This record gives sequence, structure tokens and C-alpha cells, in this order.
Amino acid sequence: FKCLSLSLSVCVMTLTLLVYPTVCPDREPGLQPWTPGHSEAHHVTIGYGRKVILTSSATVHSIEILNGGLLSFPPSDSYHPILLRTKHILIGNRGQLHIGSPDCPYKGNLTISLFGRSDDTDTEHSYFGRKYIGVGTGGTLEIHGEKKLSWTFLNKTLHPGESEDNSYLFERGWGNRGIIVHVIDPKTGEVLHNDRFDTYRSKEESRRLAQYVDVVDNGMILAMVVNDEGSNNLEDSARKILTKLGSKDFHHLGFRTGTKASSEASISIEHLSNSTVLELAEPAEGWGPGDRLVLASTDYSMHQAEEFTILPCPACGPTQVKVQGECVWGGWWRVCTCVCTCVYLRWCVCVCKVMLL
Repeated sequence: FKCLSLSLSVCVMTLTLLVYPTVCPDREPGLQPWTPGHSEAHHVTIGYGRKVILTSSATVHSIEILNGGLLSFPPSDSYHPILLRTKHILIGNRGQLHIGSPDCPYKGNLTISLFGRSDDTDTEHSYFGRKYIGVGTGGTLEIHGEKKLSWTFLNKTLHPGESEDNSYLFERGWGNRGIIVHVIDPKTGEVLHNDRFDTYRSKEESRRLAQYVDVVDNGMILAMVVNDEGSNNLEDSARKILTKLGSKDFHHLGFRTGTKASSEASISIEHLSNSTVLELAEPAEGWGPGDRLVLASTDYSMHQAEEFTILPCPACGPTQVKVQGECVWGGWWRVCTCVCTCVYLRWCVCVCKVMLL
């Protein structure tokens, strides 16, 4: 600071603050690409100021980082998933291992797999043992993954074998005359679009129907139902295109064919997929397809915790997630009430509160 002598003996201090930009671990100056290959006999030491970034999957016997050495991993948008296999990683004095940072969370697919057997002849570390990621005095280990909701309660009791997939039901009565069409995704059962064509009233509606069907993507399911009457102005062009798609009825469709005195039409879709929609107590921030969830029972038994994988669900709301499979454990005395996400890369360690009913 500077002090200026003024007539009023006022000391004025001017401070200059230097703000250094945050550097992501994968952009650390001096980083060198590291591709050690695959050898279970390779003992690796990263030290003496050496800074490396692992750019491909690798297998080594062990890794020791010390004396200013640094190991980092590539950004998620630049490389394929990485699998690092080793018996142990020891981070010693002034050694650093960084996977993301608070300002640059790691969003890639990284797996660190520790291999070995209990009868191996390798000498055990006096504190960490044989298979470990250990941080000694003066070492630094930082792991920062994408921010996710760590745990929450279910907002609705989930009984064993119960699926929360909602079936689709479309019903129409008087006032909705004509041919009603639904376009359905065969993989998800989701209704992508629906429309009604009053082919009793005008030939223009028949032409619009033919054009509509002609632009539907290949592989989609077309569900059609005639409400009240739809043949009066149904032209041959529309009949032919529907017959070409496999319909056996539209070519012979006549005035109120097969209808009763009442006018009512319905289309229903039953979801038979092996999946469940969970109703959560709060929005599932950061959860996405492929993430794993653990549902914990209310009787504190680790043997009744169940693991699920999140599936895509465009129709789900902020507090809903679709998972593969159905809850096995449950009943009036133990229901799945708590959900944990597996955060910090692939480590699934959750401390979860449970609620007794």
C-alpha cells in the first residue's frame, strides 16, 4: 500500500488485489500425456516435479506420486471412457492426484479398479494394507464430480413387484366424429402425436389423412379408431395407403361398420416394460440416464437394499425418475423409502436416513 502525506495528516491506502484465474486440473501448465500401457508388473513412480495426464486406459502394478509429482485425467469431452487398473495408489509428500476441481467438476467416465488377491506375496503397507488409494502426510487427493442430489425420500410407498409406469388411455364420445390416429414410439410406448380426421364431413379431410400418414417416420406404430362414422368421404387414396401399411379393415370400411347405436372410441396402451417410475420427495438434481440408485429399506437391513439404473424418461416430471427393474423387497413392514445416488464418479457410498413407518 501507499501512504500519502496530506495537510490534514490523512493516510490514504491503495490496495492492489491480484486475482489469479482458476486452472482446471487437465489444463495445468507443464502436463505431459501419459500412456503406460498394460503390464501388471510395472511399478510406476511419478515424482520430482513431473506432471502427467492419463490419456488412455492402463494397467500397472502400482502408482506412487511424490516430490511434486502430479497425476490428472482428461476432460470428459475429449477422450473415451478410461479404466485404470492397479493394485494400489500411494500419494506421498507433495504428491497430487486430481480428478476434477470445485470449479471444473469431472463429468467423464473414469473407473479406478484395484486388483489383487489375499494370498499375493506383495509386501503390505504398514497402514494402508495391499489394495488402497492412500494419502500420506503432505499428499493431496481431490475428487470433484458433477453435483448431484445425494439422497432423498420416496414420496409414495413402493410395494414389491409394483410398477409405477402409467398406462395410456384415450377415450372420445359424441362430438369427435371421424378417424382418430395416434403415432406411438415402439420402444417407449410414448404417444408422439395424435390427430382427428372428419372423413364423414369432407374429402379434404381424407386427403389430409393420407398426407399425415405418408410422413410418419418408418418404424413407428399407427393406432387408428373410427368414432361414429368415417367412411362417407374417405377416398381411395387414403384407403390404399392404409391398406399398404397393413390394415385389413379400411379397404372395406362402410357406413358405421361394426358400430353400435352409441358413439364411443378408445385407444389404450399398457406398459409391460421391466421398469418403475419412482416418485421422489424433491427434484432429482443432476440425476440422468445411466446413473445408479440405491433404494434402502426401513428395517436397516443392508441385505434388502436394492440397486437400480436410471432410464431415459421424457415424460417424467422433476420429482420422477424411471429405473430399470422392479422393487423386490417391501410389504407393510418394510417399504423402499430412501433413494441414494452413486456420486463421485463410480463410487457408490451413501449414508442414508431411513424413516420407520
